Amino acid sequence: MSVSDQIGRVGEDYFQLLANQAQLIVGQVNPDRIGKDRIVEFELADKNHVSFDKRPAPRSASVQIKTILKSNDRVTVSLSVAERLAKDPRPTFICIIRVDDEFEVVDMFLVHLLDAQLEKILKRLRQEYSEGNEKLHKASTSFTIADGIEVKRTAKGLKSAFSSIIPEDMENYSKEKFHQIENLGFDATSFLTSNITFSNLTTQDFVDGMLGLKKLDVVSLEVLEERFGIKLPLEMTQEVPNGPGVLEVKPTSSTKGVVSLRNTAQDLEAKIECDLVFPGIPNLPLEHLKFIARTEVCDFIIGQDKFKIEPKNSIMADAKLSLEHWINLLTSWEVTSQDDFEVSIYTPEGKRLITGMCNQSDTSSRRTLIGDITICQQLQKIREHVSAPDSEISLAEIVASQNEIQLAYCCFFEPDTISGDWNFKLDATFPVEKTNNQTLLIYSFSVGSEEYAFGLRLDVDVTHTEKHIELSAKSFSALQLIRVGIQFKSMKVFEDTLYKISGISLRIVSSRLEDSPVEAANNSIIV
Repeated sequence: MSVSDQIGRVGEDYFQLLANQAQLIVGQVNPDRIGKDRIVEFELADKNHVSFDKRPAPRSASVQIKTILKSNDRVTVSLSVAERLAKDPRPTFICIIRVDDEFEVVDMFLVHLLDAQLEKILKRLRQEYSEGNEKLHKASTSFTIADGIEVKRTAKGLKSAFSSIIPEDMENYSKEKFHQIENLGFDATSFLTSNITFSNLTTQDFVDGMLGLKKLDVVSLEVLEERFGIKLPLEMTQEVPNGPGVLEVKPTSSTKGVVSLRNTAQDLEAKIECDLVFPGIPNLPLEHLKFIARTEVCDFIIGQDKFKIEPKNSIMADAKLSLEHWINLLTSWEVTSQDDFEVSIYTPEGKRLITGMCNQSDTSSRRTLIGDITICQQLQKIREHVSAPDSEISLAEIVASQNEIQLAYCCFFEPDTISGDWNFKLDATFPVEKTNNQTLLIYSFSVGSEEYAFGLRLDVDVTHTEKHIELSAKSFSALQLIRVGIQFKSMKVFEDTLYKISGISLRIVSSRLEDSPVEAANNSIIV
């Protein structure tokens, strides 16, 4: 009998003795063809702990015992055995026992086949497969005593070592082991590559294809999976044709940015937050550079000498955006309606990435959105004045209230632009004195779900006729502009407060929601 066989028996007998003394349940697989010299199980949970039908499976492990002389510190395991140990859902160990020249045991180590040791086995298995080796029993991998933990050479020491590694929750252990088997060795950012042969492909075609702007004709396709630095054809769950076909790329954003569109002749500039999409082609010559500045409303496709706007179907006048965004968007359309304009791309921190002049010779992609940038700017000024947030609103809602927005804006910020008389006709029975030369006009209006109101002091002339009382004013003074719910909790509170502090006896409350032209009550006239 060879020395290796002799010390092998010594090591297995020694392990069996300690395990029995530790009152572990030890099973032996005969004949040993799967590399699991011993199956070790702990006792079942105490019967008082949980009912028999619910108590968990006992802790267990598979052990390959390797005995070597103390002058050595490394053992080898055939890959066929290592694979079985690695794929076993239970904890698996290499137990390294070293003996002296008299075959007396001097130390013992447990190498737990998880984490780095499991990765070592999986990497070797992939390497052998890539080299076409189907005889795993003739290949091997090795472990050293430094790969494991030293075990005290007592029954208590052996049981303690197993207890420190084998968890009580065997089910979760198995899940974690299978997770490692499936995921170790992968680079999450670049584990798939492909070899593709295209048909009649120019550089610009390839750039457009990588940006998702056109489909590419494919002659052949091979998808490779890289694990442990070793590339192998990807095992598909469904068959992928490797013959002629079409490749359609749907690129994702490379980074965030800000696109600036500027028309120097008109002194207009729009800045819009965007996702930057680049073709991802290494060492692409500058003359072929093209990228997409993608916003939620449109894509700006920017090349060296061309600029194109691709509106998204989802953007309509009822899309909800902030006013700042609407202003930038409308300004961008105005800028790009000219033949030449400047495009700059910035990082979110303000660092300029690229600047160039673009020519919009192709007018087919131009599109005019409903609305007027001036109305948006006026509403923005009103919001700032009443300390209202820049909440999202649709362009349709703004346009529907454009007359009211313009009136409020002009009364408070550009009063000189208002010309003409303010005229009101009241029922002759309403008690208005001819000497009453001031009237308080309170006007309310809504923009979407936002309710606004403002008060004006009118200097009026009063004319009495048989049937009517006519009020006419050529001048006014702006008193207060508010957002209902911010400065005042309700429209009624605003009316009463302004009426009281103004000292004016006649107030006219006007609302575009009222159908009746005149309705008198308590010195108030609802128009």
